[in-house]
Parts: sequence; structure tokens; C-alpha cells
Amino acid sequence: GGHIALRLRRAVFNQLGYTCSAGIAANKLLAKVGSGRNKPNKQTLVMPRAVAGMMQVRTVHLSVWAQSGCSLPLYALK
Repeated sequence: GGHIALRLRRAVFNQLGYTCSAGIAANKLLAKVGSGRNKPNKQTLVMPRAVAGMMQVRTVHLSVWAQSGCSLPLYALK
């Protein structure tokens, strides 16, 4: 998974000149959360043993954001 993400990121940069981040995980939600951890232009491999701690941090972040009065887009919950 990590090699594929690296090749895709390099191809995007070489062809379009854009940097991008990537998350590699067991499912789409964890990959999305992981991609936000190492920005810009890096990638994160989310190991199964790290999921619980990573989601606890994310829950606190979403809770604080929701209390600030910001509306949470639906796609962020999927």
C-alpha cells in the first residue's frame, strides 16, 4: 500500500505540479483520518494497533469543533 501511494503522489506531482498527502489503512475512514496527520506532501500508514488512540484524538477534535458553532459537513462523518 505505501509503495502505491508513493507512486501516485509522485505521478501527481510530476504531471500536474501539485503535492498531495495520502493515508494507508484497513478502510476508507482510517485512511482519510491518517492522510490529515502528515500534511503537506507526506503519507501515513495507520497500523491496526494505533487505531484506538488515533480515533480518541479525532473524537476530541470533532467535539471541540462542534462546540465552536461550526457546522460539520456530512462527508466528514462518513
